[in-house]
This record gives sequence, structure tokens and C-alpha cells, in this order.
Amino acid sequence: MADEMVMLLTETPLPQLLRILISESAIFPEMVTFYREFVIERWLGALSKKLGDDERARHLAKLVMAPYVLSILSQEIFFADQPNDKETLRTLFTTQFKMIEQLLQMQD
Repeated sequence: MADEMVMLLTETPLPQLLRILISESAIFPEMVTFYREFVIERWLGALSKKLGDDERARHLAKLVMAPYVLSILSQEIFFADQPNDKETLRTLFTTQFKMIEQLLQMQD
């Protein structure tokens, strides 16, 4: 999954799209609603099914998603003039997944 996230951040227009969504959300709220319904909710649904398909899994999916959104925005807003370091992103996401797995194992 870390490789998929690195690809989304470095090889697709997703970072630019999120920046546009945020900057224009007050003017075009229907655009944000559309994106949430057809992209975010579907992604969260698929991820929560992998994590257990219950309310706890749905919350966990949001926690998993949050660092990606922050990474996208950080790169797009603060570091847009610098190339993405794929290996650093891969390490970041792999570490995040390991931490989540450890937390899940502790709770089971």
C-alpha cells in the first residue's frame, strides 16, 4: 500500500486537485461534495472493509488517510518547487502502516 500512495503523490495530479478543492471550496462547495462522495467515501469504504468493516474500522480508515492528505498538502503548498523524494515518502508510509498494525495487534 505504501507504494500505491507514493505513486498517487508523485505520478498523478492528486496533489494539485486537493489544493484546488481546498482553495475553491467556499466558492464551489458542490465540487467538494462531489469529490467527497465519489472519491473519498469510496476510498474510505474500501479501506475500512480491509480493516474490519465496522465502525472502528471506519474511524481507523480516516486515521490512515489523514497523514496522506497532510503529506499531499505539505508537498503542494510548502515544497512544490522541490521534487518529491519517493524513497522518503515510501519510508514514511511504511512506518505509518507498521505503527497502525502494532496498535491493532495491541488491541486484539
